[in-house]
Amino acid sequence: MLSVELEDRRGLYRLFRSSDIRRIGMRENISDLGASLARHTRQLIEREFPEANRILCAVILRGGAILYPGFLAEFSEADFCFMGLQRAGGGAGEADCAYCSAVANVTYDLGIYIDCIAATGGTLIAAKRFLQDRCRFSHNVAALVCSTDVATRVLEEERIGVVAFSLAESLKGNVVAPDFGELDAGDLFSSARQSQFESRTSAWQEFDLFDGPVAATQGSDRV
Repeated sequence: MLSVELEDRRGLYRLFRSSDIRRIGMRENISDLGASLARHTRQLIEREFPEANRILCAVILRGGAILYPGFLAEFSEADFCFMGLQRAGGGAGEADCAYCSAVANVTYDLGIYIDCIAATGGTLIAAKRFLQDRCRFSHNVAALVCSTDVATRVLEEERIGVVAFSLAESLKGNVVAPDFGELDAGDLFSSARQSQFESRTSAWQEFDLFDGPVAATQGSDRV
């Protein structure tokens, strides 16, 4: 499978990159963005791998947790696992898997690695190699919000197709441009809780890690 850059017809990724978007607006937008990415991924898989019946979705923590509700709704028949990977040397070394939840089977037609951003591709490759010591996959795909050109190339060399709204973001040091900063999953959920208590709104119910977004996504996206 070749890597695919998705068309952002609804402007969700463009809004996600905006530097002046309000925090509550960001939570609402990323819920829609995750659902859109999951829907696009489903369409591509049905086209490219029509024989893929056994699917494992590997959610890379923490960033992948943001996208988890959308993929859970779209791939309800798939198995899911959660993976925590850490880099040695203060983030400069190779990634190692420090945690992986139970995997239901040992043979899959397709592995989908779900994360928000790929900077170098090292974390996703480490996740793939960790799982391949325990499972067998016929095909592998990374479903991302965005990837740098470096990460896209490295992942393709590792035989991991990339599905993302951008395949060629720039990398400055260890930071992907645009810099998503506090928009990592843990910070986003923490801010959602804080916002609920401070403003007495139902913002936290708008995006729940386990139950998914309450409001249905309006409209539809096509590749």
